[in-house]
Amino acid sequence: MEIKLLNACMPGHQETRLSTSQAHLPEAPADMCDFLRNDHFRFYDNLPFGYLTLDQEGWVVDINHTAAGMLGAPGQQLRGQNFFSLLDPGDLQILKKKRYGLQNMGTASRINLRIKNNGTRTWIKACIMETGSSDDNCLCLALTDITTQKQTEKELGWQLRVMMELDTITDALSQPDPDYNRITRSILTAAADLTQSRNGFISRLLCRTHSSVEMMLDQIYPEPCDLEPRSMTLTLDDTGSYTGSFGKALNLGRPFFTTPTHTHLTTIKLPKGHIPVDGFLSIPLILNHELKGLMVLANPENTYSQEMVKVVRRLAKLYIITLKLGPAL
Repeated sequence: MEIKLLNACMPGHQETRLSTSQAHLPEAPADMCDFLRNDHFRFYDNLPFGYLTLDQEGWVVDINHTAAGMLGAPGQQLRGQNFFSLLDPGDLQILKKKRYGLQNMGTASRINLRIKNNGTRTWIKACIMETGSSDDNCLCLALTDITTQKQTEKELGWQLRVMMELDTITDALSQPDPDYNRITRSILTAAADLTQSRNGFISRLLCRTHSSVEMMLDQIYPEPCDLEPRSMTLTLDDTGSYTGSFGKALNLGRPFFTTPTHTHLTTIKLPKGHIPVDGFLSIPLILNHELKGLMVLANPENTYSQEMVKVVRRLAKLYIITLKLGPAL
């Protein structure tokens, strides 16, 4: 079905009409909810689904309380506002690219859209219907909040990705002649992808003195990396504890992560020329109660979560198994 774009309601035009004293908003046309709107307004305002009416240029003519709640503003504020100005910028770009408007959509059409709502994103399913009158060319939208459904789909999709990554690595380890270097590379890449981290590394313990411990960077993400030397040194204090933020996971014996802020950067000693670090996740690699190395992820697209930590710990265990089964890499 070829769908014409509403010329006056896309970005580049006013997002809100002049006040009603300057430009009178038309009354909502007759539609399936007309008698409720006129005779049972309280019931209409609190229908279990959102309901709003757009004129032929895409401006909100009428809206019930349920729909206003989904769109994140009082109904009085939304009346006279451009509907397309409420959409997530990503969805708006898709609509523009596909020349996908709300006009000439037939008797009933459905579309899923994201609404930008006070910094959050609300998913709605919009059932779009023409009004009964042939003179007004208005559209009525019945809205259903599907945010929870979309979040569940996203979570299930992520869990499926996790299982696929773990199965792939496990299968590689069970091969007759495993490529251990390639497996460790796959482990780090999977950890970075699943946590949406832009950077990461796996380091192995080389030697330890009374004042420091040196670690060789076994794998670095992404490759290629011009960082030289490919090693890091963590210092020890008088009590034998590791200093700095990278040492926290080693001292605790469990994962440690920060949120993407600059508050921790002063305690991280980065080599000259190293990329900036804005939030990181550090996991100690321990075999038979002995420290073997450190897995670190950094610069996440979103904040690290406990669910991400659980997944990376499972990947870290696979790395330990790789060390145990394979020769020194």
